[in-house]
Amino acid sequence: MSTSTFIRRHGLSYIPFKHWCPSSSPPPPLPPYAHIMLRRWILQATLGAMVARAGITYTSHTVDDDDSSITYSGTWEPSSSHPSPLNYGGSHTLGVSSDARAVFTFTGVAVYYLASLWPYEVNSYVSLDGGPNVLIDMTAPPGTTAPSGVNVGDEVVNFDVRWRAEGLENTTHTLTITRGPSTYAISDGFRYTVAIEDTTSEVSTSSRTQQNLLTSTSQQAVASESLSSTSAGGLSQKNLIIIAVVCSVFGTLLLVGICCLLFTLGGRKKKNRNRVNEANERPPTYNGGAYGNNGYTPVSMATQYSPVNTVSQ
Repeated sequence: MSTSTFIRRHGLSYIPFKHWCPSSSPPPPLPPYAHIMLRRWILQATLGAMVARAGITYTSHTVDDDDSSITYSGTWEPSSSHPSPLNYGGSHTLGVSSDARAVFTFTGVAVYYLASLWPYEVNSYVSLDGGPNVLIDMTAPPGTTAPSGVNVGDEVVNFDVRWRAEGLENTTHTLTITRGPSTYAISDGFRYTVAIEDTTSEVSTSSRTQQNLLTSTSQQAVASESLSSTSAGGLSQKNLIIIAVVCSVFGTLLLVGICCLLFTLGGRKKKNRNRVNEANERPPTYNGGAYGNNGYTPVSMATQYSPVNTVSQ
């Protein structure tokens, strides 16, 4: 006897394998508009970061070795003793004692150490904000000669950035120069970058850019960004950053909630669809005895025929 015949005869029902084994079927795909909302959220988060940075302008300043922002201690030979057209400003100051120290004080987000190169070993230590010493090598490659027409000083390569530190907090910092293993401490030029807040024109320009970008996405996103950029016109940089962070967090939570809701609705629809398919595939159930009676009521033979008494003669 086959399995299907046994099920039909005993009035049983069955559930197909694909319905009671969830792993055999993939989860329902997200609707198309979920991806649109994801792209919209990414665009809003990006533009929020643009608003937070739009009110900052960066300016660079370069100072020579005789600037008042540099404090010298120990024994230093003055810049007039070491002239060279290859130095920044035409000369450099040289520290010769073991305790020679030059401290450059600045306020900004980046600093750069400028120096020339020499045909022999020259190096110095730099330390930012009291941190560890970093050795700066200012030795030119072998065979390097000075440019034609340069007859003053031992330098053979023009000054350039030999060390840098970027991404600093926009606060006051100190850069300390001391002697390296070559017993030289070179103070030539320093360049630093300052971040200046501008909460008027820069923010307005960024707001217009946001509106143009959001127009291509959706009118709703345009309205939202226009409102945030208008309210940011008179805010400080700190407030703008806070607003951008809050908007990004809120957008993330909203997106996660929407995705969970869509996934739940899709799961319910699939469950209902599976129930309908199960009902369609289920064989009919028969009532009655072991073999069923197809819905008719059996008639007792006793009601149709009466026994006949036989009279013996």
